[in-house]
Amino acid sequence: MMLADDVASVLPEMQAHAESLMTSTCEISRLDSSPVFDPETGLESPGPPSIIYAGPCRVQDTASTPVEADAAGSPVTAGRLLVHVPISCPPIRPGDLIEVHAVGAPLDGILVRVVADHVKTLQTARRLPCEVVT
Repeated sequence: MMLADDVASVLPEMQAHAESLMTSTCEISRLDSSPVFDPETGLESPGPPSIIYAGPCRVQDTASTPVEADAAGSPVTAGRLLVHVPISCPPIRPGDLIEVHAVGAPLDGILVRVVADHVKTLQTARRLPCEVVT
């Protein structure tokens, strides 16, 4: 038997352990790409967001240097976080928004935007690189 076979045989247990560390909850939403016409203003606006996942998560600081950006001539520091969700979570796309609910933690209510998906062989969790929105 190969090492990969050994790891694959215990992967469900490892995924369960990873999920047991997800003590926060989150909602992941995606903006509807179909515009909605407003008859009062005569303008189209993005459709309402759709919740594509609600459940356990874990949030970690990436321990990286914050990204410096320029917004309308003013310097802005954008923080980066990793949001871990169960492997069973539906597909996530860059641009999806995650609102974190962490009881008694400074992360409660924080909103982050997914910047990339996380895929690899023998995953125990999906680790989504995100940038802080609020």
